[in-house]
Amino acid sequence: MAKKVLYAVGLLIKTVLLCCTAAQQWEATGQPEVSKFGMMLQRHIFKRITGAGLSDVCLRGCYADVRCQSFNYVFTQDICELSNRTKEARPEDYVPNHERFYFKRDYKRVPLGSISELPAETCQEIKMSEGGQAVSGKYWFHSIVPERTVLAPCDMKTEDVDECNSTIPVCDTNAECANTIGSHSCSCKADFTGNGKKCVDVDECANKSHDCDANASCNNTAGSYRCICNSWYQGNGTSCYFRGLNNSVILTSLDYTNYTGKLLSYLEPVLLSSEWSRFVKCWHAKTEGWAASTFHSNCDGRGPTVTIIKANDSIFGGYTDVSWGLSGSCRCSYARKAFLFSLNNIKGYNPVKLTQYRYQHDAMCSCSRYGPIFGWGRDIIIYNDAVNNQGSYTECGGTYKNPTGYSSGDCKFFTGAFRFTPSDIEVFFEIGGFGASTILGGLDPNEYLGKMISFLDPVLPSASRTDFIKCWHAKTDGWAASKFHSKCDGRGPTVTIIKMNDSIFGGYTDVSWSGGRHIKFFKKGYSYASKAFIFSLYNVKGYNPVKLTQYRYQQYAMYRCNTYGPTFGGHDIYISDGSGNNQNSYTRCGSTYTTPSGYSYGNCGFFTGGSHFSPTDVEVFYEAGLGLSAILRSLDYNQYLKVLFSYLDPVLINKERSRFVRCWHAKTDGWAASTFHSNCDGRGPTVTIIKVNSYIFGGYTDVSWTSGSCAYSSASKAFVFSLYNVKGYNPVKLTQYRYQQYAMYRCSSRGPTFGWAHDIYLHDDAVNNQHCYTRCGGTYSNPTGYSAGDCKFFTGASNFTPSDIEVFFEITN
Repeated sequence: MAKKVLYAVGLLIKTVLLCCTAAQQWEATGQPEVSKFGMMLQRHIFKRITGAGLSDVCLRGCYADVRCQSFNYVFTQDICELSNRTKEARPEDYVPNHERFYFKRDYKRVPLGSISELPAETCQEIKMSEGGQAVSGKYWFHSIVPERTVLAPCDMKTEDVDECNSTIPVCDTNAECANTIGSHSCSCKADFTGNGKKCVDVDECANKSHDCDANASCNNTAGSYRCICNSWYQGNGTSCYFRGLNNSVILTSLDYTNYTGKLLSYLEPVLLSSEWSRFVKCWHAKTEGWAASTFHSNCDGRGPTVTIIKANDSIFGGYTDVSWGLSGSCRCSYARKAFLFSLNNIKGYNPVKLTQYRYQHDAMCSCSRYGPIFGWGRDIIIYNDAVNNQGSYTECGGTYKNPTGYSSGDCKFFTGAFRFTPSDIEVFFEIGGFGASTILGGLDPNEYLGKMISFLDPVLPSASRTDFIKCWHAKTDGWAASKFHSKCDGRGPTVTIIKMNDSIFGGYTDVSWSGGRHIKFFKKGYSYASKAFIFSLYNVKGYNPVKLTQYRYQQYAMYRCNTYGPTFGGHDIYISDGSGNNQNSYTRCGSTYTTPSGYSYGNCGFFTGGSHFSPTDVEVFYEAGLGLSAILRSLDYNQYLKVLFSYLDPVLINKERSRFVRCWHAKTDGWAASTFHSNCDGRGPTVTIIKVNSYIFGGYTDVSWTSGSCAYSSASKAFVFSLYNVKGYNPVKLTQYRYQQYAMYRCSSRGPTFGWAHDIYLHDDAVNNQHCYTRCGGTYSNPTGYSAGDCKFFTGASNFTPSDIEVFFEITN
């Protein structure tokens, strides 16, 4: 009994002393602590201190640990129990216990959830811990992600934690998180499946839910898929079509896989662009004539070409990445990608590709007296008028490797004989579009090429039927302004791409460049260009694409001068003559085009880091299609081509995919009606453009020309038009108003002829006679002020002699 009394007295003394010590500490700090005998906070103890004795070990232990919010003193065992919560935060865990004292720490107590070492469970807990005074903000929690501490926003009004904005995602990276009061939900994004906490990609390629073309491969990507046209095709993946060699008369009747497909597999590694490249025929000897001069007039300066030769059953030819062209005499040159090929040879179908192995400086030779020539020693040479002689021949091993089993010298491999007479020859030139850009070629297509095209889309007549061809590449063609003008003037809309170290920028204009030369309608100086804009893809801010449109002084949209390169505004972008060799080029902010964000009017460092610069490369591309018209390309685009496009738009087969290819150019192909028919018959819809001095007119028909027995034909969409007539520049479209069954007249001895009686009639060999004529009101409506009969509206006279004629046929592949 005496022992129990002594034990109780001892406990009482310890408690009094501890309380006194605590009171002294709290009095010194001015922070009264809360203590309660017979109570404890359970379930939140993170540390125990034994041997507390009569010292202030409990207090010091709590103060020394930022996690300590309160502690229980077990006076029967001299143990301190440190807790990371207070009774205010967890009132449900504040319970009676006759062996303990409960102490709440107020002195330098860290608010619950304010540090990662002291994470909370709920916003309500934080609010209660601080006596309802906690403010909304970001707090640390351990309850959002299992076994992880995260920082997340807490709204003290609703007592809701926003799990969706925590530092560690609560949903799968391929899911959407939706916050709700007291909870949240996770749902997988489109093209993913799962419960939101875990989302798995839907493989559209495997389950056939994609829209890739039958001639494309489907590549699954995270959350999507990508369609890529097979190597023999061109397009965007959802629509793929042949690269143009399907228009080969030589190859078209042969097994595609063995012939066209094999040739395209040889071409694939050397294409300007695997995505954009296609081939357009520039010469077909059998229909356009065998003269070497015809080959050169049609194909010189076209860039990369593929030549296909047929001699009886043999089919062979060559590719060159360098333009054919004349410099007054025969000239051989390097063409590092050039090769020869044979599809059908002395061994029958036996495809082979022969690359260069020596004398690369003679990879190709251009000579006015000859057709295509490949290699030193003339591995392949096509003579003038080759169909009428045996001058053409093949030599093995000149520049290109010997076929297996053959040695250098006279070569029977290709045709069975050294000399041969070809039965047909075709030459196709390559159009690479923007894929041919040297500046953009090595850069991410989505960030650079894709972004530039997105800038262009709103200003193109029709993005899918507009092809772009490079007309000037300063680094290879030369930096002189005269080079730019000689290659790009009169081409219609253009895109200029400029590179200066890492900086890439440029401009678009819908009006032709000119150098102040004596070309009708071209003037030197400033000019309007309503759709023109400038752009930057990489600038002082790094990759930071921006499109800057006109905001004032639109009359200064572009500056045309024979001693200037491409120049936009006054002068927002100016490229000097010989710019690669001087620092005279410069940029100026805000002259005509909007000022980049953060810049003001004046000398401008936005584009290159300084106002003056020396470009490392410049490229200019022009729109192709009808833009290739020899008659129209030297004239103001807005006044001529653009108007003709507007006439054609309502009758196109496919507004998104239609484009036009020239089948007859009288001035270069010859004026015979038979040439027109051999080139253009059976081609489907066509546009005929006629030039008589300054007068320009023609017609469109949606029905093919033929050369059988002479007869009229209906053509429901046919019309005639005039761009320049007796009233000067006065564009008009004349549609059918009667005798629709006479919309066109098809006859082997006549050129294109429209209407009853005939509204437009083109005679055979028209350049050498005055038999062509126009009549008003036969089938097509009369021009204003004219009545039916002989018609001077189009040319100033009824009868005329054309100075040029072109016919383009419409394609959608």
